[in-house]
Amino acid sequence: LPSRKELEVECEQLRRLTEQVEATTRSELAVVLELEAEVTARREALNEKRADGTLGKHGASDDEEAVRSLQLKLRLQQQDLVSQEATIRAQKAETQALLDSRSREEAEAETLSREARDITMELRSCRRTCGSLESEIASEEARAAALREAFEGRRARFATAETAARNAELSTMRATRRRTAAEVAARREAEAVEE
Repeated sequence: LPSRKELEVECEQLRRLTEQVEATTRSELAVVLELEAEVTARREALNEKRADGTLGKHGASDDEEAVRSLQLKLRLQQQDLVSQEATIRAQKAETQALLDSRSREEAEAETLSREARDITMELRSCRRTCGSLESEIASEEARAAALREAFEGRRARFATAETAARNAELSTMRATRRRTAAEVAARREAEAVEE
């Protein structure tokens, strides 16, 4: 599609051409009217001479030849005028079509511009939302890291407590075994003394 500036330049050229053609047509119409007036005047003069009987044979043929020549010129001018008028009509139709096309394209451009503004605003809104989501994600990740550290600390404390409990149980079991062994040894000694 041609750009708006190109369409404006083309429309301006067509306007100028139309104005030139109209000016030419007006001047040619003036010439046609002059020729018609001249033909009418010559006919009237010829008719007057015929009526007066002052017209000779040679003068009549010259005047008739001049009238025919003027009529021929007049017909040619009229044909040229019709052709110029057709050209003007065609150029006016083309200019109007270009103006209509330009109006449609301007409306489309306005619609697209509005859509682009809407999309830009939506994109900004999405970017803001993404920014807030990213900050939320960062804070959640920081919280998760803190929870991981706390969990690892608790796990380490649990492992330490579990180890201490096992050690205490082992110590208790050993002490119980030693006591049992001591009791058994004391009984044997007592039995041995009694015997």
